[in-house]
Amino acid sequence: MGSGAFDKPYFVGFMLALAFSGLAILLFFGWWWFNRGLSLWEKLAGFSLLVLELVLAGRFAHRSVTMFTLWMIGVPVVASLIVGKEFAGLSYRLR
Repeated sequence: MGSGAFDKPYFVGFMLALAFSGLAILLFFGWWWFNRGLSLWEKLAGFSLLVLELVLAGRFAHRSVTMFTLWMIGVPVVASLIVGKEFAGLSYRLR
């Protein structure tokens, strides 16, 4: 039995990464929009800020960085930072 039996095809890894990052995005937005600790204005402001950051990053990034790349890599990273900040007890109060 050679090492070929333990090789993971690139396509399988790509599809798993795509599925898990999509799931992370869906879980984050579900948590974000159903979070009772934030007012509707704060939710809309946070979502607008996230979209604005994506547009600006896409505008000033290298042309090889597409909106798909930002959506599948950038949003889960930013969402993880936001959730980590929430769990650390830091507040977003804009008042």
